[in-house]
Amino acid sequence: MKCPKCGFDQAEDLAECQKCGVIFSRMQQKLQELEQPTAAELLEPEAAPQKRRTWRYVRWAVLLGLVASLWMALRKPAVPTADFKPEDARRLQEKLVHIQKEAPGILPRETQIEQNEVNSFVAERLDLSPKYLEQEKEGKAVVKALQMALEGDQMAVFVTLSYRGQPLYLTLKGRPYVQDGFFQFQASSVSLGSLPFPAGIVERSLKEAMERPEFRDQLRVPDHISGIAVENGRLVIRHGGVSRARPGPEK
Repeated sequence: MKCPKCGFDQAEDLAECQKCGVIFSRMQQKLQELEQPTAAELLEPEAAPQKRRTWRYVRWAVLLGLVASLWMALRKPAVPTADFKPEDARRLQEKLVHIQKEAPGILPRETQIEQNEVNSFVAERLDLSPKYLEQEKEGKAVVKALQMALEGDQMAVFVTLSYRGQPLYLTLKGRPYVQDGFFQFQASSVSLGSLPFPAGIVERSLKEAMERPEFRDQLRVPDHISGIAVENGRLVIRHGGVSRARPGPEK
């Protein structure tokens, strides 16, 4: 027989190799052990396809989630029908002029503004000048439409944006108020298209944006205006009197 280790040819009945000294029985046992598959090797043919299937399901789930989120973000939300009338816009203009010219020190008063008055006033003054068209060509987001809905003590603001030719729909719901002489907004819900965002995160971002110098002066209200709120589906402006108290939103 030939030695399985060194290949030396020798008699069949020997227990070990006459040349290299390897013991044939032990050598044979080791060779058999090497030929036997391990537990991991026995499981691998089944585990590998299972892992591949699992990762395939995960990838498809992530992809479907991204597609669904994109579809929701680009989907136009349901917006209440608004009736834009020039006479409503003029009526609100008259109310604002009256508030502005009102002499300080008189008794506190409230001016109630209807939803149609707000929407007609905003629609007439929405700037769609060539300057904004140029900004749209430069790839900047441009406001194309803005509409408000007043219900109970909440205000919903529906903004239609255009970004690189793609319409985007932003919906912001919450309570307006005046604090420290500046207009504020306490957001209760925010969504892009029909995709909701956590109100807490958006409210913090909105507050930070309102604190920026370029927006801060635009949010300042006249000294004789002490409060802005939505009550019973109407926008209420509190003005007059000598008090400078600036109440925040009701908790």
